Amino acid sequence: MINIHGKTLVRTFKQTVLDTYGIRLKVHQGFSMGQTADDGATVAAARSEGADEPSGSFTLWGTMTVQEAEDTIRDAMGFAVQVLDPSGANADNSTTLNSIGFR
Repeated sequence: MINIHGKTLVRTFKQTVLDTYGIRLKVHQGFSMGQTADDGATVAAARSEGADEPSGSFTLWGTMTVQEAEDTIRDAMGFAVQVLDPSGANADNSTTLNSIGFR
């Protein structure tokens, strides 16, 4: 399980997910898929104003699809993410995390 507080930097959040689960993320500003969050900003600054109060904690499993993982993180953190495949491209939503390097 990952626990993240609002003062955590976006770059630290992404590194924590990489270190814990072996997957890379693209973090978006709020729920908009058009704007990427600034790596130097806090995760609180990346949250959508319309989001419910985020829990800041989540657990991922290798058998989850990319879409399930993205939804889990979105609900816990209050912003959209995209899981990246090993080449750095957006992973296919129906792919399992195990197939893209989950540990």
